[in-house]
Amino acid sequence: RALTLSQRALGRAHRDNVDLMANLGGLLASSRRYGEADSLLRDALAIAEREFGAEDRRLLRPLNNLAFSYEQQERAAEAEQLYRRLLVIREGELGAEHVEVARLLGIIAGLNEKVGRYADAEPQRRRALAVLEKAYRTPHNDLARGLMMVGWNLHLQGRAAEAEPLARRSVVMFEATSGAEHVSVAEALQNLAIVTSDQARYAEA
Repeated sequence: RALTLSQRALGRAHRDNVDLMANLGGLLASSRRYGEADSLLRDALAIAEREFGAEDRRLLRPLNNLAFSYEQQERAAEAEQLYRRLLVIREGELGAEHVEVARLLGIIAGLNEKVGRYADAEPQRRRALAVLEKAYRTPHNDLARGLMMVGWNLHLQGRAAEAEPLARRSVVMFEATSGAEHVSVAEALQNLAIVTSDQARYAEA
């Protein structure tokens, strides 16, 4: 209703409608109403690009929500393109070593892994980990997950011996940050068991 009133007052293609359109598009995508969501989000993005330029931070919301919608629909290539645009804007705004940059790198890596492009995902996983290692000087859940995800990527490439030390580090760090009974520890232990089994050390796994 707020969007309808704003469009009546300002016109459908007014810059002040961008956030309202992006928010509604995000809600529609979360409700799996992808056709309506994508149309609205593409319109919001087009207005924002015309009014603010291709790398303005005011594109963040429509870009993010449209990328999320594509990701939910398993349209990996289209989602990756949008997440890469988000990455460029965030790097310009926050710097290349911000944790938000690491988060976006992890999303892009995950999209590559989903379609079997494991080698393409590796440098993204490693760069994300390097950012997290610099951001967190003490044990942190995000850093533990970054270690685990690089290890998992190496596992996907059949490089279990390289994956194992990262998997072990992630277990230790999750135990330090979350406690030995936390679900994150169980997930990290499962990954460690897999990379150990990959090396035919079944009893140890």
